[in-house]
Amino acid sequence: MPITRPIDTLVLGGGMAGTFAALAAKTPDTTVAIVEPANVLGGQGTAGGVAGF
Repeated sequence: MPITRPIDTLVLGGGMAGTFAALAAKTPDTTVAIVEPANVLGGQGTAGGVAGF
């Protein structure tokens, strides 16, 4: 998917660390994008079917 507008922070990876990094970087005045090759966020916890992720 092409990025068609400027972003302030780009997070590579949507695992637990990447997801929380994006949340920490987000403010009302900033734009954050997460690039994740899988079709879900959460990393191995989600991909492995671990309950609670």
